[in-house]
Amino acid sequence: MSSPVSGIFTGNSQFSTSFQQVISRAVSFASLPMQQMQGEVATLQAQSSELNTLNGDFSNLQSSISALNSALSLGSYTAVSADTSVATASLSGTPAAGTYTVEVDTMGTHASAMSSDGLTQVTDPSVSGISDATSYTLSIGDNSYTINTNDVSLSGLASAINSSSAGVQAAVVNVGSQGSTDYRLSIHDGKMEAVTIQLTSLNGTSNGDLLSPLVDGQATTYRVNGKPAADSDPLSTNGSVITLAPGVSVTPAGAGTTTITVGQNANGVSVALQGFVTAYNAAKAEINTNRGQGTGALQGQSVLSSLSQVLNQITGYSTGTDGISSLTSLGLQFDQTGVLSLDSSVFASATQGQLTQLASFLGSTSTGGFLKTANDALNGLTDSTSGVFQSSINNLKDSITRDNQSISDDQDRINTMTTNLNAQMAAADAAIASMEQQYSYLSQMFQQMQVNQQNGG
Repeated sequence: MSSPVSGIFTGNSQFSTSFQQVISRAVSFASLPMQQMQGEVATLQAQSSELNTLNGDFSNLQSSISALNSALSLGSYTAVSADTSVATASLSGTPAAGTYTVEVDTMGTHASAMSSDGLTQVTDPSVSGISDATSYTLSIGDNSYTINTNDVSLSGLASAINSSSAGVQAAVVNVGSQGSTDYRLSIHDGKMEAVTIQLTSLNGTSNGDLLSPLVDGQATTYRVNGKPAADSDPLSTNGSVITLAPGVSVTPAGAGTTTITVGQNANGVSVALQGFVTAYNAAKAEINTNRGQGTGALQGQSVLSSLSQVLNQITGYSTGTDGISSLTSLGLQFDQTGVLSLDSSVFASATQGQLTQLASFLGSTSTGGFLKTANDALNGLTDSTSGVFQSSINNLKDSITRDNQSISDDQDRINTMTTNLNAQMAAADAAIASMEQQYSYLSQMFQQMQVNQQNGG
């Protein structure tokens, strides 16, 4: 869009001010449709901004539905260890309520070894190593791995071991004084198992095993619910976590016996419902800013009714059965101003011992129940491609683009008109100014003739 052309006209005749007024009035009248369209654009932009705000509020409401969806899954379960010095419990996936007795007989240890005394003393691990070999055999118990490296330094050997599939951790450790450094290769087994760690050079001048054992490894041994019964035949694991049941695992911490209790409660649902209440009230309040005596950008727009219908559909959901059949039965209630709240005591009473019924009422966002009804209704509003909000915002953007183009076209038309009027008025003013000069000349000449006659000229 081109910039407006100045409508200020300056002339030399006594009618120049009138010419300027003619131009100003013409530009003013011609600008009325454009000014009206500019006002419409401002209104459309305000509506688009408000729709984005409401979209955010309803997206938050949908997020609260997602939180409810997970509140009766993993989040509703707890796992408590009677003695955390023996083992701690963790849950995943879809656990089930139950009680487990875990007896840890021995705690596992990781085998470790260090480069032996008598090898070449390494004072700078980035320069020299314990061997000039470029190929080694690393043995972890009965498993052997070939380690190849072009870097014969101690750091290069440690890096090559860590890059292998041996499942150990190699490090460079200084066992000497600060004034006389003595760097050694330290290898730590990744598993807890009874193995010997050996490293043998395959070429170079150093032969034989290069490592000395530091710690003997052993597996963790344990029993679950008294099984196996024989003390001489416990279960064992070379890992740090023991799986007790689907979704239930423990991490041993020390020898002894502890009881793991897995239970389910509705506390997570209560918290999620409070989040739903907060999100609902925020969405409702934003709708109300566009109604009544308010000055909301969407005042009088039909989209407000659509949004209110969705909120009513969600809060009015009912299965029509006994027990937990509606949000009201869970303690959700409206005050006289339409603000939603959750009565925690009603919720606790309704859900006590009724988790199965609660789960049936809530359902899930994919299978049915309250959650699917609410999620589907909100999807119709918030879907980033076909939702009511995005569709409405896209329509407004299209209208704003068209109006801005019309404003640009109008401005160009007014600029052209102003330029032409300035030229026409300048020509008229110049013609009048010329006649005024001629009139002035003739008038002066006539006056001089009269003076000459009176003087007898």
